[in-house]
Amino acid sequence: MTRIAGGTPRFGRLARHFLMRLADFELVAPGGEAHQTAVTGMALLGALNFIIALGLVWREALVPPAFEQVRTVVILGDASFLVALTMLFTALAGSLAWDGFFPNKQDAMTLGCLPLRPSLLLQARVFAVLLYLAVVVLSTNLFTALALPVLGSLHNGLFEVLRALFGWGVAVTATAATVFFAQIAVQGLLLAMLPYAAYRRLSAFLQLGIVLGTFLGFFLMPSATQALTTPLDRGVWIVPWWFVGLFSTIRGGAGALPGIYAVLGLAAPALAGLGALFIYSGQYRRILRNVCEQSEAGTARNAPLRHALERVLNLVLLRNPRTRAVFWFIARTVTRNRRHRMLLAISAAIGIAWAGQTLAQSIGAGWTASKQPGSTLLAVPLELACLLVIGLRALYGMPVDLQANWSFRITERGGVAAVRQAAVRFLWTVAILPVAWLPLPVYWLLWGGTRAVVHCTFLTLTGGALLEILMRNFYKLPFACSILPGKHNLRVTFAVYAATFTFSCWFVSVLEQDMLKSASGMAVGLALPSAVWLAMAVKRHMQEQPGRIRFDETGQPELELLQLQG
Repeated sequence: MTRIAGGTPRFGRLARHFLMRLADFELVAPGGEAHQTAVTGMALLGALNFIIALGLVWREALVPPAFEQVRTVVILGDASFLVALTMLFTALAGSLAWDGFFPNKQDAMTLGCLPLRPSLLLQARVFAVLLYLAVVVLSTNLFTALALPVLGSLHNGLFEVLRALFGWGVAVTATAATVFFAQIAVQGLLLAMLPYAAYRRLSAFLQLGIVLGTFLGFFLMPSATQALTTPLDRGVWIVPWWFVGLFSTIRGGAGALPGIYAVLGLAAPALAGLGALFIYSGQYRRILRNVCEQSEAGTARNAPLRHALERVLNLVLLRNPRTRAVFWFIARTVTRNRRHRMLLAISAAIGIAWAGQTLAQSIGAGWTASKQPGSTLLAVPLELACLLVIGLRALYGMPVDLQANWSFRITERGGVAAVRQAAVRFLWTVAILPVAWLPLPVYWLLWGGTRAVVHCTFLTLTGGALLEILMRNFYKLPFACSILPGKHNLRVTFAVYAATFTFSCWFVSVLEQDMLKSASGMAVGLALPSAVWLAMAVKRHMQEQPGRIRFDETGQPELELLQLQG
């Protein structure tokens, strides 16, 4: 076998190199180890899958005998949830490996100069992609792949159990393959149709759209139990039902979905796989040959709308040069840095899906119920705005490149006032004002002009109070301050934060519902968030001291004393 330096076979060495390229190292914490991060990620997925499987087994031990009458329907619901979960994690894994599927400029300049056959490079990369997909499928289905089929055929013979195991294995493999190969096919089509510079600009937005779409699909997808009563002309458009139908058809017995779902479940991965292979093999050599001929980033084309928006913001909100510089630094970091863009997409997707579920409940109550400002409908923009603000505020603390902070340190002037002002105004511009005021025509149509304007004003004031709470003691430049490990134990506090967030949004929406019933209530309702906002602002001004920008996170004194930090 032909070998390269060190005695390692070429194919194995190349496959290992391409497999490591599939990991997005910008999402690894500074100073972290890629192998450890990958193992930790797989362990977390496996732990989540084990908890789900344990829940299925525990439910089986506690259910009454009457459960046997609805077992087939419940298994369909469980299968649809696990299929949606597999699609979500596969899509996220594909988005993380987006830049590793096809050769980039580094591959062309290093591997392209070596005496390696293009076919060998292609084979090694395809092997790495398939191995990456297999790891994702195993991590997300290791335990439920045994629990769900066995529990669904618990009182049948051994043959039926094996048949269910085989059917579920085929279903989840087809699910992951369809999502994964569809992403590769779309990426290959873009590379074939667009110049490389234009592809680089568009792929960032496509990654963002994939993350948003998969989260929305996961949270809003109807259960496969509805497929038993949904007409086929509507049901065939719900993709997860294809693979649930494939499982139910192979498994057989009562509760099987119509055969058209199984046909689509088999055809989808076959078509996606063949399309990805055809595009991949056809474009691989051309990309490897031509990628060096075009700029990696390229010059941006004229964007009159974007430039006009920038001029308006600079004229209205960003008159101070330091505030303007920090504001646009924040905007460009959030949109251009892959790690922050991906985390922002996840945060926005969770917020949209959370608010979408609340909106679906309100729509389910009927149009007549929506004519009155109920607490369910009032909570939708509040939840979305809060999650966007919280997500962006969390991103502020994640550094981009600490080695480049010297450029900020040597140019720091005038304290933190302009920096804090820019960070707050960015949250206003992106998260609060659009969510509060863009739906105004809909509110006007539903509730009339007075209630609509008061509702938007109430959201704005509530957002201002939330910003004062979240931005207190904010003395650092966003994305330029180090993170102190161990300061925030999210494993312990996550449940507390989630419960507090849910209760707060519910309480505020109920309060606003009562407020909108009368003119005096509106006045009192607008005064409450205004008073909170004013009190927090006065307290901040009284405690605020002129200081320098903080570039290194400081630990908590009690933890440093006990040496528990990190």
